[in-house]
Amino acid sequence: MANNENRIIDDLYMLEGTDINFESYKNSEFYILDIGCRAGATVIKDLRKLGYAFTYGCDIGEQAHEAWKSNSQWWQEEKLTDFIKKADIHDGNPFDFKFHMVSISHTLEHCYDPEKAVKVIHDLLLDGGIVYVIIPFQTKDELYNHNPHYVSFENEEEHIKFWENNGFEVINHKVVNMHNTQIIPGESRLWLQKI
Repeated sequence: MANNENRIIDDLYMLEGTDINFESYKNSEFYILDIGCRAGATVIKDLRKLGYAFTYGCDIGEQAHEAWKSNSQWWQEEKLTDFIKKADIHDGNPFDFKFHMVSISHTLEHCYDPEKAVKVIHDLLLDGGIVYVIIPFQTKDELYNHNPHYVSFENEEEHIKFWENNGFEVINHKVVNMHNTQIIPGESRLWLQKI
């Protein structure tokens, strides 16, 4: 399924040949957290429609929170008040239970302390839990000149090492080149498992 909004669905093929059968988690109590779910909450909507009913989300942004409230028909029909929270992942798990999986796309680079955020992710995952992460990479000088609050990895190896140093192992990875920008020439997409 090609889906520009929901790369997690596009990249499920990366789990083929591993011990993780994502399809088998449908219609079961498989808890997923999308960190930085944004105003559209696309990952949450799409995964819930596909049968992953225990998909939750959090985002720190006031704009996202206001959009969820204004999208009242979907919000009410899906009863999402309990599924999406305005929260800063640096402060810990925004829910009172643990998760089997976390997705975090184009969010880690905005964290003021990415190592702390990843430690929280590690803590909120159940043993053997999985993570799907996308992060752009570029040279730090270019990034700082463009947006000084961003945290960046210069290449995929640096990104992988960061997660490995924080209690995860790589299941699969790929680099996607971004031909439409010089500021962000590519992004790293990883499937990881808590060890």
